[in-house]
Amino acid sequence: MLDSSFVQTRLTRPPVVCCLAALATLFLFTQRARADVTDASNTDPPPPSAQEAALAEALQTAAADTKGFRFTTAGISLATGTALLSLGTVRLIQDPANNQIERGVGLMWLGVGAAGITTGLLLLLRKSPEEQTLRRWNERRASGEPLSQYELGSFAGELRAAAAFRARERRLVRWTALAGAGAGTLALSLIPAMDNLTNASRRNVFIVGSIFVGVGFLNFGLSFRKSGPEKAWEEYELGITSREPRVQTSLSPIVAEGGAGLALSGTF
Repeated sequence: MLDSSFVQTRLTRPPVVCCLAALATLFLFTQRARADVTDASNTDPPPPSAQEAALAEALQTAAADTKGFRFTTAGISLATGTALLSLGTVRLIQDPANNQIERGVGLMWLGVGAAGITTGLLLLLRKSPEEQTLRRWNERRASGEPLSQYELGSFAGELRAAAAFRARERRLVRWTALAGAGAGTLALSLIPAMDNLTNASRRNVFIVGSIFVGVGFLNFGLSFRKSGPEKAWEEYELGITSREPRVQTSLSPIVAEGGAGLALSGTF
């Protein structure tokens, strides 16, 4: 039991009163902060701006196109590599060891097949830069906070860099494919002059040359098709440009009784 004199002498001293007031104030501010956090967690994140929505669509388009191309190329590389690896192994087993040309063709098919399988596995396991950019974009938007102009510019710069890289890649594929088609055509044209080859060797040269010609011209034609990142960047840039404010002015002559003049009109 507390004595009344103790309450009057101890609890009414200025330091004790100040401490009690400070504790009460701290308690009230803590409850207010908890209420603010609860209210903030219950509110929905602000809707994205027009620029943010356009950039999100462009990044998704670029990543989806690149992912589809990656899986398609990986499947073709694995199938081609497995077929060439099998054919090369069979040729080395069946053909006599003293036939250096047949042995060379078998070793060449083994090397090309192993390279195709390795390329296909790398394409399957490694995600493209566009997919990695989209993953970081989704993680950033999942936080619920609106993106700053600096962050929007950074993601837009990555999309622009991806579009430029794919454009250079298309040009490289174009001229490489044309060179491969030229090499296949040269090999086919030299078949009649190869008198020292057996019929099996001639058949092998014809098959390999035809593959080089067909695949080369096919890739040469496909290289003129713009990739997904290029299309996405062009659409995003066009959409941003169309939303920018423009100022238009025009001059119109005015003729009235007693004089004439010019009228300046504009839209802002």
